[in-house]
Order: sequence, then structure tokens, then C-alpha cells
Amino acid sequence: MRALLDTNILIHREAAVHPGSVAEISRHEDERVRTAFKAKLASYNLIQNPSPIDPEVARVGRELDVTDNDRLDTLLLNERYTGRVDILLTEDRGIARKAARLGLADKIFTNEASRGFRLRTGGWKTQVMVQRYAHLSPDHIRAAVERLARSTSGSATGTKTGTGT
Repeated sequence: MRALLDTNILIHREAAVHPGSVAEISRHEDERVRTAFKAKLASYNLIQNPSPIDPEVARVGRELDVTDNDRLDTLLLNERYTGRVDILLTEDRGIARKAARLGLADKIFTNEASRGFRLRTGGWKTQVMVQRYAHLSPDHIRAAVERLARSTSGSATGTKTGTGT
């Protein structure tokens, strides 16, 4: 089970990071921010070979993308659509809109939903507990994410499977 994280939601747990997010961070104007993110990114798995863009994802992207950030969001969604990752965590509402168009709404966790996801997967009672203890139990979180993915895998998401990682 691998989760893909949007740039805005990089949190301490095992997940995959898209090279586009790394490039976006490297362009940040503040050197201190770039340095801090570089240190954080070292603990994540970098997707070495992003999936080729699926024609349906490309169509939605052409219809909705305006900025470079929008285009990166489409690449992130493509990784979920092609089955390379099981879920995508984000705080970007544009990703959520595109995900709905692609039938992925139940695989994208946004804003409060991602906070609730962290609470559910860790078994913690408050967001403060998540922030305090999540980094201490990656195996517990991984198992919870796998349970969550199994519980939603039977739903019709419009995703393609068998594409490998």
C-alpha cells in the first residue's frame, strides 16, 4: 500500500512523493523552506518513473488546468487513476474537483477529511495526538492505511489496475 502526498500535506508517514512535487518545492523563494523540505523529503519514497498520462486524466486536465500547479495536480491524480498509489492526501480543493470528475472522490482525502484520516488510521483522539505520536508508529499507520484501502477497494472508482509501480 502506497499513498501519494500533495505538496501541501507532506506528513510523517511512509508514502510516495511525485517528482513534480519535489520540483515545485525546489522553486520555493525561501532557501530555508527549501532546505527544510529537502530534509523531510529524504524520508519519503520518490516515484522514479511517473505513470504515462492516461487519456481520460489528460482530457480532464485540459478542461480544468490553468496554472503550473494545476498541471502538477493532474499528474498526481494520474498516479492514483492508473493505480500506482491507493490514495492521495491533499489540501487542494482543485484536486478534489478533478478527482470527482474522474470517479476518484473516495480515494482523495482533503482538508478536514485528511485530518480525520490521520485520526482514524492512528487511532488517536485528537489532532494534537496525531502530531505528537504519528511519527513513532509507522507500522501501525501502514496497517491502518491497508485496512482502509481494502474497505474501499470494492467500490466503483473508475481506476485502472494492473499497471504496476
